[in-house]
Amino acid sequence: MSKYLLLYFLFPILLKIQEAGTAKCPVNVIYGAMLENAENIAEPEPKSYFFCMLACKENTSCYSANYNADTSACYVNHRNSWSANITLQSSNWIYTEIDRYKFDNQVRVLTDMNVNQCHVKFLFDLRMIEERSGISNDSMKRSVLFEAKQNTLADIRMQTLGSVEGSMACAIKCMEDLNCVGFRYHSFCEVALKY
Repeated sequence: MSKYLLLYFLFPILLKIQEAGTAKCPVNVIYGAMLENAENIAEPEPKSYFFCMLACKENTSCYSANYNADTSACYVNHRNSWSANITLQSSNWIYTEIDRYKFDNQVRVLTDMNVNQCHVKFLFDLRMIEERSGISNDSMKRSVLFEAKQNTLADIRMQTLGSVEGSMACAIKCMEDLNCVGFRYHSFCEVALKY
């Protein structure tokens, strides 16, 4: 009888912990890996990582996806790391395992991924370098053309720069670093650096 009484009191607490956990990231992402499985289903019109995740969301039996950032190939799969092997790849393959419950029950699950602590590189809106000219130590001879768009590179890391005031200063910091491919500024400066 005491076990049932304890469960009666713990159940509301466990329920609140589960509710608090619903704001966490609905995906696990492994860059440079893929789920090797004969049951991968190719999406006919590959576009972007976001559309690959959308294809997985719309397929109720999808529990994982392989996406290639070079070719935009997208494969959805009803298996995940519990039932198949993940292999490391020396290319731009990205393996994503999804939380099916959250994909089915959260309306804005895809658009809110980074808000929900995901930090998925492909969902970063950055000022990306489109053209770089005049690579020189003389800052008067350098120029860079930035374009606002969603990141498509898998081999980047974001670095926060301290004591940089404003988006123009952030752009200059990116321009000075030859490994920088883009930046974003929202009250602090973050630069996207190639590995």
